[in-house]
Amino acid sequence: MAAAQIPSLYEPINEYKPFAPGIGIVDGPFEYLTIAGVRLTLPFTTRMTVVKLDSGDLFLHSPVAFDAALARHLQSMGTIRHLVSSNQFHYAHIGEWSRAFPEAITWASPGAPAGACAAN
Repeated sequence: MAAAQIPSLYEPINEYKPFAPGIGIVDGPFEYLTIAGVRLTLPFTTRMTVVKLDSGDLFLHSPVAFDAALARHLQSMGTIRHLVSSNQFHYAHIGEWSRAFPEAITWASPGAPAGACAAN
């Protein structure tokens, strides 16, 4: 069963939005930070950058929450080859994408929890 969509400031969410040849963004749903088991009430926005490399492969920077329809659309654009966490906060959904695309290379930044990017 699909999870209910939480709105974002940048509708529509989970849709590829091109803004230059070979590069675009995907705005995801709001996220909430949990510290010491307490979910903070202040939401923050999420955004993934999608780059189509010269090889035709896709580079996903800071993946938003996995969405099957979005994944199918991105696959129609090229092979999802790189999943990138740029810092200790942008790894949250790489594991979901890695499980869906185990052939993709995951790039974790220092500070990401051990196993955060694991496909298993």
